[in-house]
Amino acid sequence: MPEVRLKFNGGEMAPKEGVTTLGRTSDNDVAFPSDSNVSRYHAEIESRGGDFCLIDLGSSNGTTINGAKV
Repeated sequence: MPEVRLKFNGGEMAPKEGVTTLGRTSDNDVAFPSDSNVSRYHAEIESRGGDFCLIDLGSSNGTTINGAKV
């Protein structure tokens, strides 16, 4: 299976085993503190047996991957 990487704002990381959190607050695994389009707790990426699921946590502006709304 290919290695999965999250790329964001010039950064890059592998998602954690289990759940990786994304949002504006610093207690998220991936934080976007200065982006007002990102909710405090915006989305999660969940590892499920080698697959990854993106879960929007009810964000106001929705979630996109590579510019495509999900």
